[in-house]
Amino acid sequence: LSLEASAAKLIALPGGNVLVAGDESLSVIGADRQPLGMSKRASAVTAWTWIDTDSYERLLLADEEGELSLVVLQYADSKGQQQVQDLFVERLGNTAVASSLTYLDAGCVYVGSHCGDQMLVRLHTQPLPRSVVEGANQRALHMWDETAESAKILAFPLGDADNVESQTQPNTFVETLELHENLAPLVDMCVVGIGESNNRTADTMTTESEAHEESGSASGGVEDCRSAGTQPGGNYGSVVSCSGMHNTPGLRVVRNGIGIEQLFSVDISGLLGLWSLTVAQLASCDSRAMDIDTDDARLVLLVLSLVDRTLLLGWREPSGEQVDVAEVALSGWRLGEPTLAAGLASGRRHVVQATSSAIVLIDSVGWTVQAEWVPGEIGLSAISAVSVSGDQVAAAIDGRTIVYLEVRQGALACVGHRQLDNVVSCIDVHSWHGVAGPATHVAVGMWSVNDVCLLALPDLVTAAPALSLRMSQGLALPASAINLASTGQDSLPRSVLMCTLGNTPYLLAGLGDGRLHQFALSVDADGVSVREHKSIALGSGPLGLTPFVNHGSLNVFASSDHSAVLFADKHQTAH
Repeated sequence: LSLEASAAKLIALPGGNVLVAGDESLSVIGADRQPLGMSKRASAVTAWTWIDTDSYERLLLADEEGELSLVVLQYADSKGQQQVQDLFVERLGNTAVASSLTYLDAGCVYVGSHCGDQMLVRLHTQPLPRSVVEGANQRALHMWDETAESAKILAFPLGDADNVESQTQPNTFVETLELHENLAPLVDMCVVGIGESNNRTADTMTTESEAHEESGSASGGVEDCRSAGTQPGGNYGSVVSCSGMHNTPGLRVVRNGIGIEQLFSVDISGLLGLWSLTVAQLASCDSRAMDIDTDDARLVLLVLSLVDRTLLLGWREPSGEQVDVAEVALSGWRLGEPTLAAGLASGRRHVVQATSSAIVLIDSVGWTVQAEWVPGEIGLSAISAVSVSGDQVAAAIDGRTIVYLEVRQGALACVGHRQLDNVVSCIDVHSWHGVAGPATHVAVGMWSVNDVCLLALPDLVTAAPALSLRMSQGLALPASAINLASTGQDSLPRSVLMCTLGNTPYLLAGLGDGRLHQFALSVDADGVSVREHKSIALGSGPLGLTPFVNHGSLNVFASSDHSAVLFADKHQTAH
């Protein structure tokens, strides 16, 4: 028996037969039969999978040039056994060079690749027209950069011009449903645009965008990218990698960041801030467009603060894959003015809304006002900054006065207030203990002196002196404030947050220039002191800090023009 020298795949068939796949031919051999063979397009087979596992009549073959083919076997009864009498090969279309094929159902096939992006494709029984194929390829791409130039470059994920042409011909039967990005194999790489405060490594980065899809073969088509220079004034670095091979070579731009899945989109102008509140039980509400079933459902409120009013959007949870968002009108809310802060209190029984004129406690069952506190009670006029954390509320009044309130038995109690020497830019009353205990301090950022001071609760006295950050210069001067080293108007604190990442208490300060200051603290009966201080550049715009819980662990979302998620990693923070 003579077989093709390049035969490398053996596929078992019914009746004791074997299908031998070589570079140029397919052969069916067996102990009690004559060999049956046919020629095929010259290319090595890299993967195969059955479509029919019950009748073994159809299987898929993928080759080293990214071509996907259908093999049809025709059986006939011979001596009481099913024997292959004939076989046919039909070209279906092109994919990335497959390392594995898995047939799922309903014509869907998952293409695993070591040489390019993983793909989910659908097989059709009729050839697809050019418009359908182009539209499917465009939808499958994840467009990180939506500029016209990037869109043009990213139009086809599969590399060379011949393959691009073959995809748009009417005789392709393969529709791309999804692409899962794969940087392998990394032929070469370089780091560009690294900032003075960043030290990024390739293993902590995720694919952000595909800068260029190269034409030609992997050996000659990928250019050396070492000549790329550092971007002037760059605050964070990127990795440019020469990725892929065979029919999918290309340059990929890789940058540290986060992935966000969009559930819905609403066009709103004049947005100043937003808060998400999940109410334990649905109450009766005047819903204009939302059909809410009150059985076993929770109301999720999205509180939007606009320049001249407050807008409430809501949906039901569990919502499934489709989120139906609609505007809701609830009594008790001050909808005629912007909201400064909103949060849940009393174990989700109450909602706290703070505006410039009042702090309101609203019952989340009947949506009635339970209590209200106004600055006039202490002889002041306007609220400028507020932080809500459970039953604790801290507010800045008329810029310089700090007020601390608590929710007690359905009422708002003013526990204490204190006037500061400088104007307050931001305030926070979150606890270092999380849900295990209330906050023991209030963090206050200052407009003019670039300081964040800690005030002990409930009397709002200045916390025990912390260590000055000038220790890095060899000076150990006691200070009652944490100095952020004034470098201009853009470096003023815009957001502060007290939290515990891992087992370490932190005070985080987000500045107007996109820099984040991290203060690792020691908190004990003797007071608060700074153990370690780090400063990193996350972007170039004002930085906001919002805590959230993911899989039982506290994380911090840092929102700016280049957002990030802070989390604990091996006794230190990472992002």
